[in-house]
Amino acid sequence: MEVAYCENCKKHTGHKRNVGVGTALGAVVTGGASLLAVPAYGKRCIICGLTVEQAKELNVTPEQKATAQADAALGNKVLLFGFLILLAIIFIVSMVKG
Repeated sequence: MEVAYCENCKKHTGHKRNVGVGTALGAVVTGGASLLAVPAYGKRCIICGLTVEQAKELNVTPEQKATAQADAALGNKVLLFGFLILLAIIFIVSMVKG
């Protein structure tokens, strides 16, 4: 367990990864392969249960939230455009070969 400051609780509390029934069920279903994902679980406050990212998100101003949403929307559009370009390239190559 790690002791760190929790933005939600406004004090230093313990933070640890929660491994519960869902993790155990996933391990049984996947033959243990899903246990490789446990280190990627976020460490949660033992009092409020929020990760560091979730607690920081509570203190975000409306302007910061709007900017983040606009950035995410732009990023999604860029990804979609890149995917469409990739599909076009695959289509053109298949037409040239066939």
